[in-house]
Amino acid sequence: MPLKLILTKIQLYYLIGFLFATFTITVISCNNNTEKKAKTKTETDFKTEVDTLALIAKQIDAELKHQQLDTLYKNKAYLRGFNGNVLVAQQGVIIYQKCFGYCNYESKDSLNLDTKFQIASLSKTFTAVAILKLMEQGKLQLTDLLTDYFPALPFKKVTIAMLLSHRSGIANYVNVYSDKVIKGNLFPNNNELMDWLKSFDKKYISRPGKSFNYSNTNFVLLAAIIEKVSGQSYAQFLHENLFEPLQMNNSWVSTDSNAEAYLNRTTSYSAFWKKKQADNFDYVVGDKGIYSTVKDLYKWYDGLMNYKILKQETIDSAWTPRSKERKGVKNYGYGFRMLCYNDSDKVIYHNGWWNSYNSLFYINPKLKYVIIVLGNKYNSDIYDIHSAFKIMNEVKNSNEYKLD
Repeated sequence: MPLKLILTKIQLYYLIGFLFATFTITVISCNNNTEKKAKTKTETDFKTEVDTLALIAKQIDAELKHQQLDTLYKNKAYLRGFNGNVLVAQQGVIIYQKCFGYCNYESKDSLNLDTKFQIASLSKTFTAVAILKLMEQGKLQLTDLLTDYFPALPFKKVTIAMLLSHRSGIANYVNVYSDKVIKGNLFPNNNELMDWLKSFDKKYISRPGKSFNYSNTNFVLLAAIIEKVSGQSYAQFLHENLFEPLQMNNSWVSTDSNAEAYLNRTTSYSAFWKKKQADNFDYVVGDKGIYSTVKDLYKWYDGLMNYKILKQETIDSAWTPRSKERKGVKNYGYGFRMLCYNDSDKVIYHNGWWNSYNSLFYINPKLKYVIIVLGNKYNSDIYDIHSAFKIMNEVKNSNEYKLD
């Protein structure tokens, strides 16, 4: 049977859409680098790309996986209350992408693939990569002390590496300052929070480097370092150095105030469709605060895996486990969580939760696939992707699939 008859209409739709989005325009420099022009791929090039992806789709059994994933996520949506978007891709082929439910429940606006979700702690991967980008540019070292940049802070002997790996010993600002902001009806930004941290109670600080302690404060401090070193705002640096190079045109930081940043943005809800109000810490970024789409996060995955932003050695360093005092497969690198089964079998991920937004970003480098799930109605079932692992032929001990 000819290969083209094996692919379903759905697969061909995804393949062609992917190719148009990824391969249609190539920008080249000319006229002494003062002008640029777009050059489309030839018909032969395009046909070659289609044929190559069609062959890969057949080799990875994309049609069967699509059907199984569709059954799985329909059940999550209709039986378990999932409201959000899903994208699963393997070896350059988008196997599955679909939207379930509402962008805004009151107006009954449906989700689409360009709908923006707050990705919560998944934002930490962007902050970490931004820091590592500055390191590659020779503008900082991971051994630098935090107090080299902010001498007034009480966090002595804390290095950038400790902040990236959650080994600074600094407690979570959300826990320390919740009463203050709620009682005062305050909505602090990063600069205000940095001022508060200057008088941070020492009882919330443990010995740096002693152990892993997940804390949002670490990544707020990293965002401050990005701004100090680059001379730009956190949002500006991300746009110019991460979003724009990867053509992540639907990704924004919550501090962005232009109309485009708010276009097609979701509203968040509780598990029972109660509309969530703004959180007092919504305008603190670095630890959270990025709005993005499943399509843009697929570009993020592609950029990481194909070293479009960072060198391979830097990515390898980010994906090296940094906390070994506890037994088990769970670990943390520089801004990325991981499950380390052995040296040759490691998966990379990061989840997020903030004000009823849920996010999941899961990479299996060995099998070359990614699962991206974004939700705007609180649903912890988003993090249960054991069935998806089986569909993707990743089979391990089920007890090791409880992702944080």
